[in-house]
Amino acid sequence: MTKPAEKEGTTKKPNLIELADARRQIIEKVIAQSGEITPEDEAALSEADSKLEEKLEAYLAVIDRFNDLAERAKIEAEIASAYAGSCLRAVEGLKNRIVVAMSAADTKSIKAGYRTVSRVAGKPSVKILNESLLPPSVATVKFVEKLEIDKKRILTILQAGELVEGAILESGRDSIRVTSPRRSSEIASANAAEGEKSEVAA
Repeated sequence: MTKPAEKEGTTKKPNLIELADARRQIIEKVIAQSGEITPEDEAALSEADSKLEEKLEAYLAVIDRFNDLAERAKIEAEIASAYAGSCLRAVEGLKNRIVVAMSAADTKSIKAGYRTVSRVAGKPSVKILNESLLPPSVATVKFVEKLEIDKKRILTILQAGELVEGAILESGRDSIRVTSPRRSSEIASANAAEGEKSEVAA
């Protein structure tokens, strides 16, 4: 399948990776020039930083949107799960009423339109009243060994350069942390709190 031809007069905008790579190339060029930055390099670096910042803002906007959708989906899923539970409890309640009605009518089968409702005898089951009173012939004690691994301790040892047989040190995937500047009101409240602490300490 061939890609649709781009309209004349339109240029493809670089993606985030391409912008970051272009910025890297400018920096490598400056390093190759023994750190000498020409006016052209400075303008190109400024433009690259501006475009990269703009692209990152667009990415963060999309991330915020997906986070909002995910939270909304979680809430809707919880509501749907609770609703489903209520429906199933209602079904069981209605079935129990039919059983009671059939028991009162002393019948095991009733026609309901094109369907037939049959009363099925309950299967026998065991209800344990007190486990300590059960005889050894029907109750045995089983011990399940569970290996507890101290990963924090292993991490400390491996980071110290020592070896732990059966374990290796690996690096997790890089991630991002998005921070926002605090509002002026929050900064003022924090400063006021610090001032009160200083007065108490004095």
